[in-house]
Amino acid sequence: MERVHLQSEKRGPTGSGGGEDFPLKTLVGLVLGLGMGVLLCLPWRRDRAERMPELGAIGQVMAGLQGLPQQRAEGEIRVFVFGASMSFGLPYRPEGLASWARVLEQGLRELLPNRPITVRPIAQPAVDATQLSKVVSFMLGWNATHVLFVLGQNEFLNRVAYGEELIPSSLPARIGMELSEGARGLMETLWERYLKKTPGAGGRAPDFFQSLRNARPGKPAIGGLPVREADRRLLIARTRRALDRVAKACNEKAVPLVLCLAPQALDGFPPWLSRIGVPRPGLPYGPPKAHFVAGRRARRAGQAQKAREEFWTALDLDLAPLHQTRPLRRMVQAWARAEDIPLLDLSEPLQGGDGIAGPEFFLDYAHVDLRGHRRIAAFVAESLQGTWWPKLPKAWRDLFEERARAWHRDMVTQRSRKEARAHLAKNVGRWMLVFGNFQDALPFLEEAVRGLPEREDLREELAFCRRELEKLR
Repeated sequence: MERVHLQSEKRGPTGSGGGEDFPLKTLVGLVLGLGMGVLLCLPWRRDRAERMPELGAIGQVMAGLQGLPQQRAEGEIRVFVFGASMSFGLPYRPEGLASWARVLEQGLRELLPNRPITVRPIAQPAVDATQLSKVVSFMLGWNATHVLFVLGQNEFLNRVAYGEELIPSSLPARIGMELSEGARGLMETLWERYLKKTPGAGGRAPDFFQSLRNARPGKPAIGGLPVREADRRLLIARTRRALDRVAKACNEKAVPLVLCLAPQALDGFPPWLSRIGVPRPGLPYGPPKAHFVAGRRARRAGQAQKAREEFWTALDLDLAPLHQTRPLRRMVQAWARAEDIPLLDLSEPLQGGDGIAGPEFFLDYAHVDLRGHRRIAAFVAESLQGTWWPKLPKAWRDLFEERARAWHRDMVTQRSRKEARAHLAKNVGRWMLVFGNFQDALPFLEEAVRGLPEREDLREELAFCRRELEKLR
């Protein structure tokens, strides 16, 4: 009896009915089940980048058509400029009138008085190229003869504001995402096929400045940071699809298209976020800002090539990029070459003698002052003469500048000119607080309070920033 008992104890662990087999079988079953679930869901999975909530309301670009008859006058050149807040003319008032697009219209009318010319900014703050691309076809119903499509502003903005990774960095979260997105994609496909309805987009993003007081130095108030390489590649691919959509819409209407890269200041404004975590003694900067500081030193030393490399490296490494990186620009440049579509870099007329843009002519990273708007307008007028409009007369620059100055003098309010820099400093400071970058937020908030002394909310935010920084000393 004792021998039999011993044999049964030995058989237990390896026998088919042993209790110890249960956890292993369950684990294998779960792994296989998850694997099969992921494989079954993959064909239905949709791009999460297309579901992100949006900060800017794209429907408001319709305001750009206000007062414009749908039918063109005989011989009229009608140019639509699709863009974001820079092309909108932010922060000047009245809205839209400071825009380089309106300046271009006025300058061309002065130089070519016998030709009807209309240039309208179809623009809105806080929108990206993908949002703009979805309204191009509809807007062309107003009989544009030419389209300028400006991109490179806000291309990462909605992802940063989303506060979540599009492609999770951990394997369990990635599996869960694949399953949920696949199931959702299947349901949406059935919805579209049988109910003939298209599911809505991600909706409007909340005003995350409301979370500002939850931030601390080195601790962002929102999740999803840093923006990792996988998400950046996904967003660049999303922007490429937007370009395909724009080109298709213009081709269908036989409307010439020119792409424009939005202005990007390299000097004058530090990276949005250089580190996450409380700064350690002896390490005053994270890598992005260290490259930015090195770029400024190189520029002061007359080493322009080294300075450009350092500035662009700072932008590429920014943990919370909003507008442009070199991989994004390279994609746009390669796409334009492949499609044989002209590409203008709107930073070019704003560069110094060393070929570096900023801080002159800029209010912040991506918004230009009135001089910058006039320079961009003149640059576009010169670049497209002889193709979109006749050759400009000799000595055209003085006439163009005189008319552009008069337009800004007559149409842009004096108060908005005075407060423009403070309004942009307010926005930059608040973004940096949300990102936990209190050190760089401080001088921007101080500038905002000086320029907008009546704003009690700004004084409170400045006091909050100083108080939290003081705790680190």
